[in-house]
Amino acid sequence: ARGLAGFGGVKRRLDPHGEAGGVKFFDDYGHHPTEIRNTLAAIRAIHRPRRLIALFQPHRYSRTSLLYREFARELRAADKVCLMDIYPAGEKSLKGVSSRLILDAAGRGSNIVPYPGVLDVAKDLRPGDLLLSLGAGDVWKSLEEVKSKFELIGG
Repeated sequence: ARGLAGFGGVKRRLDPHGEAGGVKFFDDYGHHPTEIRNTLAAIRAIHRPRRLIALFQPHRYSRTSLLYREFARELRAADKVCLMDIYPAGEKSLKGVSSRLILDAAGRGSNIVPYPGVLDVAKDLRPGDLLLSLGAGDVWKSLEEVKSKFELIGG
């Protein structure tokens, strides 16, 4: 029991990155559709955000080429998804494979948009929102950049 008292959880699994201006910031390593589904459901159940906004960075070209439809389906559980470029993790790019596959599979008018950049994401945040970075790459760095910019502009 004493050992569990000091256990802070698993790194990069629903990992809190603080709060600013009424916005909560979290990071999660989820990079497979099943992990994404479970993470988004858990965040909604535990934190009940006004809006759940995700920064999603697909991991590997090969995975994206196989699972882009599933990514588009599972990401619907967020209110808004800012879709980033694929994190290659050492893979060479594959012809015709980009984050655009997910965007196109989601369809026109979906909640998935191309990543607009740090400032635009920060400006869009409102009290009660939760910003979640999702992916096995370095997407957490973008989360930190957005949080810093949000604090700087008065969030």
